[in-house]
Amino acid sequence: MTTPVAKEAFIFAGEPSGDLLGAHLVCALLAEEPSLHFFGVGGMKLQEAGLELLLPMEQFQLFGFTAVLTSFRKIYRQFQTLLAHILKRNPPLCILIDYPGLNLRLAKALRKRGYKGKIAYYISPKVWAWGEGRIKTLRSTLDLLLCIFPFEPPFFAPHNVPARYVGNPLAQSLALSPHDPSWRDAAGFRPGSPICSLFPGSRKSEIERILLPQLKTAALLKEAMPELQFGLSIASDNLLPQIRSALSRTSPLLQGSLHLVHTADTRHLMRASKAALAKCGTVNLELALLNIPSVVVYRLSTVNALLARYLFRINLPHYSLPNIIAGSTLFPELIHQNFHPRVAAKALLPLLHESRERDLACAGCRHVQQLLHSEFSPSQAAALAILELL
Repeated sequence: MTTPVAKEAFIFAGEPSGDLLGAHLVCALLAEEPSLHFFGVGGMKLQEAGLELLLPMEQFQLFGFTAVLTSFRKIYRQFQTLLAHILKRNPPLCILIDYPGLNLRLAKALRKRGYKGKIAYYISPKVWAWGEGRIKTLRSTLDLLLCIFPFEPPFFAPHNVPARYVGNPLAQSLALSPHDPSWRDAAGFRPGSPICSLFPGSRKSEIERILLPQLKTAALLKEAMPELQFGLSIASDNLLPQIRSALSRTSPLLQGSLHLVHTADTRHLMRASKAALAKCGTVNLELALLNIPSVVVYRLSTVNALLARYLFRINLPHYSLPNIIAGSTLFPELIHQNFHPRVAAKALLPLLHESRERDLACAGCRHVQQLLHSEFSPSQAAALAILELL
């Protein structure tokens, strides 16, 4: 056990993934230093781990550029309240988890107001996606940047940002998740027929823009492969009315061939799939780590697409994590105006058969798995790095 170094620490986690990562990190820190006390922003997982809640993370969950613009006043008030509370308590340590839009501003505001404690950032902001404008903030505010991709510390090294790779939590989570070979039959899929899984996203705006083109793609695939079945992932029961509305407008060809799969069984669905049609996000990396060839799709609203292109100048060679990690097109990407059902069906069809395209995608998946392999728990490695910093 380490010598006590701090009585309390502030933590900010602004969304469910950060809440879970934060909970694992807090447990790992308490295992090494039981006297630590944590306060800040988070969800149920962090509270269960022992967080003293100042504000629930739901108050900071705004998605899309337009939502941020329309809610600026509310965000500003909450931000100032939070900043004042941190400065008043003056903890020796602040741990910021993901959520760069707010966390980088918080780190910058703390330093500007004279905060002298240590600031650690868990999960590097994707400056390699958004451009290098944020690097100056990272260098001037952070004492430690904890990275979950092995290419990140070498990227930050020339910029004098103190970055350390601690392993990938998703890779570890998938390695530990149970596999039930009987799930497929129990879920009602026909034995022996291939499955193509559909992942439209977890937000209502994503369902609105992505699901119907995915279903039209599925209908085209069904014409070409009558034996094909589909599993549609449902991230939340709140999305069911929207999903059923989309299903009512799709081809009769899919009736009896499409199964709704709830979030608890998502990884069972992935493992049972021959290929997948998935929105751009973390799900792409999950599929790669499970060796499931995929086509990546995404659509933005017209306003957000214009903001992304001209205001934020987002223009990347790759958008999905497997492709970024591999540095090549492991999964085909159909983003915004390039996402059309016929184009998606043409890209998916060879992945559903034994083909050169499928072999290359599977080889790429194995390469990503090797790159993210780690013998240590990311939360333990991150906890030790933070305690070493203190």
